[in-house]
Amino acid sequence: MTTKQPKQNKLPTVKHVQDNKEALTEYLQKVVSGEVRVPGGKETVMSRLELIADVLKPLKDNAIPYSTLSTIIADKIGLTVSPQTLRTYCQTHLGFPKSDRKAKNAPDVVGDQAKKPE
Repeated sequence: MTTKQPKQNKLPTVKHVQDNKEALTEYLQKVVSGEVRVPGGKETVMSRLELIADVLKPLKDNAIPYSTLSTIIADKIGLTVSPQTLRTYCQTHLGFPKSDRKAKNAPDVVGDQAKKPE
């Protein structure tokens, strides 16, 4: 019976790391700023929405319902996305406004007690 030897990674030289440190810093700054996208990773609906972000962003100030927008996206480019996922993406990544969640007829809460309509 043979025993497997642990895999040993070859380390770069100290000089190589030091010589490429500045290039690494510049590249990481570009990744952080969004100037460069790192390839790879898991492919998701959100990653596909990133591809059409430039089309969605101008709709920020229009009152198109997310359900209508998700239907249009499915019809035109074949990307099936739920209205909730689209809403989440637009609000977190594109700065779309969030709606006021307070119901119009809900009682105002003051401390631990709700004001009762008279």
